[in-house]
Amino acid sequence: KTLEQIKKNKENIIAIGDLHCGHTAGLTPPKWRIGKERKPNIYKMQEGAWKRYADFVKRNKDAHLVIVNGDQIDGKGAKSGGTEEFVLDQNEQVEMAVACLDVWRKQNPKVKFLMTYGTAYHTGTDTDYEREVANEMDCHISGHEWVTIEGVTFDLKHHLGSSSAFTGRHTAMANEKLWNTLWAEQQEQPKAQVFLRSHVHYHRFCGGPGWLGMTLPALQQPATKFGRRCSGTVDWGMTKFIVEKGKILDWNAEVTRWLAPSLARVM
Repeated sequence: KTLEQIKKNKENIIAIGDLHCGHTAGLTPPKWRIGKERKPNIYKMQEGAWKRYADFVKRNKDAHLVIVNGDQIDGKGAKSGGTEEFVLDQNEQVEMAVACLDVWRKQNPKVKFLMTYGTAYHTGTDTDYEREVANEMDCHISGHEWVTIEGVTFDLKHHLGSSSAFTGRHTAMANEKLWNTLWAEQQEQPKAQVFLRSHVHYHRFCGGPGWLGMTLPALQQPATKFGRRCSGTVDWGMTKFIVEKGKILDWNAEVTRWLAPSLARVM
């Protein structure tokens, strides 16, 4: 059998994160898209991102589980005085996030969701707005989650430390594996095989015999004021896993490079 034949009808898992709905560069459903005549560069950026996202959903409509790994909304943007948000109301940002996720359910009514909380600065310090998204999607949400699918245990959490050194961007991820091993020895965490983190908006992966760890690509474009002070690339995209009988049959991070330089500088 070919690999495609083997993979057919196995457990297909999608992992996404960092939607940052409400931010100009966040994932934006068509209903909320900024006016083309008012801000043509931003319109093009939002339209292009949504088309690629919707196409990915359509191509992966057989997904059994969608993992949403935090920062579904952008919040008030206090550090930049709200100047990067085009939707400031966090309740409306929740509506946007639900609309982003609901396209999966429209393609496949049986798809399940699992969520982790993002950074409180974005998602609410007094109110966990992401809980409202989880309620709308009828799914579980927590700060640190483990889920076992076909004998493969996934360790899920949003936050991870970053590094400005290119060669240092695997270190924090490897430490997550080590800490899980120590927690598991104390029988206080499940021993995991796959470790997924977000927050840093770049995709890196590392691993060894029996384990794989990665930071997921983001669904927010690099057009933010935060980019004025930071080095390093931003990776935009989504990740797919196919597992069966305790093994990862395949995985792929679909990272898109499509922004023109002028769009990357809209902020």
